Formats: sequence, C-alpha cells, structure tokens
Amino acid sequence: MCRSSPSFSRALGGIDCAGRPLESLVVKSAGSFQLAKVDVDAAPEIVQAFRVSRVPAAVALLQGQPLPLFEGAPAEAELGPLIDQLLAAAAQYGITGRLDGAQAPAEPALSAHHAAGLAALEARDFAKAEEEFELALKEEPGNDDIKRGPGPGASHAQSRR
Repeated sequence: MCRSSPSFSRALGGIDCAGRPLESLVVKSAGSFQLAKVDVDAAPEIVQAFRVSRVPAAVALLQGQPLPLFEGAPAEAELGPLIDQLLAAAAQYGITGRLDGAQAPAEPALSAHHAAGLAALEARDFAKAEEEFELALKEEPGNDDIKRGPGPGASHAQSRR
C-alpha cells in the first residue's frame, strides 16, 4: 500500500513505495507469489480494514487471513528473506503452487451430445436440445453445466462460461 504522490516516494528514499524491489522479487520468484498495489488515497477503506498506520506497507493473504509483512520503508536487503519466510509459511499450509501468468486454463471440450444440445438450442429445436442434453447427462452425470443448462437467452459461447 502506498501513496500516489511522487514527493512521498522521494521522501522514502526513492523506494517508490517498496514496489520496485518487490516487483523484482515477483519476477525472480517465477510465480511463487503475486503482488497487488493499493493507492491508500484512493482506497482508504482498505487501509482501515488492514489497520495500516504507515505507508508503504505490505500485507500478505495466507489461507484468507491477513499477515502483516511491514509498515514503513524496509531495507531492500530485508525483502528477500521476508518473502522467503512468507513462502515457507505458505508451504506449511500446503500452498506450493506457482502462478504461470499465462492465459486462463483452457476450458474442457464439450461432449458431442452437449455441443449438439447447445446447437439445437440456438436453432430453437427444443425437442432435439432436450434429447441431446439427456444423452449428455448419461455420459457425464456429474457435469453441473449440463444440469444447470445455459440459462435464458444464452448462446453457445455464453453457456461455456
């Protein structure tokens, strides 16, 4: 969390709200953690929620719980070990994955009957759609998308979201 004012950043010794060193660690970590910045002037409710009294500040979210990392400008040499401790704590909870920064995972391909049901809906052939969806449910009884259906006015593309 930081102030947006350039003079405030200069007052912190050019640390730029601790962002640049942390951004460098994000890159070096190859997706072990993610950095989000909050402009405290634009979002004072976040500052209040995390009970931040000085900026820059960093708060990690681990298992959905806030974990204060620092308030005030940390020495750049302290950030690496701090992040290492955070990742070690995450590993204790079984959180060891990496963000790959790539696109969202590809959606699984639709079964032939599911796709045919959607196509029949688009063609407004409701009897055929019902028949195809019933067959699709027999093939994939646990598929909640088929059970739920595409919703009112949904197209083929919308039903897959």
